[in-house]
Amino acid sequence: MGSTVSVPKVTSKLLNVPLRGNLKRTSSSTIMFRSASSVWKIEVLCRGPIVFHNGSSAKSPVLLTIDSIRCSPFEVVLPAFPKLNRPRKIEVISWKGKSFGSDTYSFTLSVGGAFTRFEWRATSGREVRSTGSASGWKLVKLGAATQKQSKPVKNLRTTGLSSDGGEIVAVYGGRKKDREFQLYGTGSKLGPVFTLMALASAVSLEIHQQKLRDDKHADMVNRINDF
Repeated sequence: MGSTVSVPKVTSKLLNVPLRGNLKRTSSSTIMFRSASSVWKIEVLCRGPIVFHNGSSAKSPVLLTIDSIRCSPFEVVLPAFPKLNRPRKIEVISWKGKSFGSDTYSFTLSVGGAFTRFEWRATSGREVRSTGSASGWKLVKLGAATQKQSKPVKNLRTTGLSSDGGEIVAVYGGRKKDREFQLYGTGSKLGPVFTLMALASAVSLEIHQQKLRDDKHADMVNRINDF
C-alpha cells in the first residue's frame, strides 16, 4: 500500500497455475519464474509495485500486481479465473515482525467455501529440503480464519505438520538468487487461486526480507558514521 509509482492494471486472465517452479533473480529488478508449462517475468519496481507478467517480456499481459512492500499489509491484485467464475480481486498479505524468532507472513483466502488462514514461517525442517536448501520457508494452513492454534510444542513434530498441528501446504527455499517454490501435501488440491496467492506471498516475503536487511545495514552504517 502507498507505492510511489502507478500500479499497472491486471489485464490477463488465468486458466492454469503451475504447482511448482524455479525463481531466478537475473537483476536487482527482475525475477524469472519458470515451470514445466510457463515462463513469467516478475518486475520489482523501485519503491513501487511488484508486477507479474504472463510471459517472458515486460510487454506481456500483467498477470498480478503486489502493491509496494515497504509497509504492511501488502495488497495483491489477482487476475480473473474464468473457469471458477471468479472476477479480478484484491487479497491482502500481513507481515508480523518479531523481536525474538522469525517473522511471519499470512493471508486469508476462501478455500472450499470457508475462509482459511495461511501463514509463512521460517523453517529448517525436512519439508524444505526438497528445494535443495537446508533452510527456507513453509506455508502452514491454520484452519478457519477465526480458529486459534494451540501453543507450539518444541521438538515434537510429524513430517508435513507444524509443531502446532497446522498442515504444511507449500515450501520455498534454495540459494540466494535461485529459489524453488512448490506445493506440499494437500496444497496441490487447494485450487489455482490458492496456488497463485501462495506464490505471490512467497515473492513478497523474499523482497520484504531483503528490504529489512538493507534497512538494517543502512542504519548500522549511519550509526558508525555518527560515532
